[in-house]
Amino acid sequence: MTSDEQLHLLEAAVALRAEARDASQLVHASLKAVERRLLDLVGPTVRKTVAARLLGVSVQALDRWTGRGAITTVPIAEGSSRRAIPTEEIIGLAVEVRLASRAGHDGRILQMSIASAGRRRQLAREAQNAHNLIVAGGTIIAAVRAQRRSA
Repeated sequence: MTSDEQLHLLEAAVALRAEARDASQLVHASLKAVERRLLDLVGPTVRKTVAARLLGVSVQALDRWTGRGAITTVPIAEGSSRRAIPTEEIIGLAVEVRLASRAGHDGRILQMSIASAGRRRQLAREAQNAHNLIVAGGTIIAAVRAQRRSA
């Protein structure tokens, strides 16, 4: 698939997701099904050049954000040093930008959306760490109780 074809599919998916937010439940479900089919064609990742075009920024700006960890990247193949952007992440950012632009917000929308996505990822990591600590604590407590019973 060419970069232009991938970009057109992504733009259609962004439009569908943005419109689905205001749609009735029945229409929302139908739009989500179409979006899933489009994204299946795109694949799990998007090249940085396509992601930059979708967001309307330069590849260098995108590289700065990925370098700071504000946007996630993944290797394009195991062992490869080349990286791509997860499709779901770039779609989410593009939808935020589209909705904010529609609401008449200024040009700093993309930077705010990226910062917001970074904060959400950090909170998710913190929640996962807390969950891991709780599970580990429960395992330790169970082991201590079992040891006391056997003593």
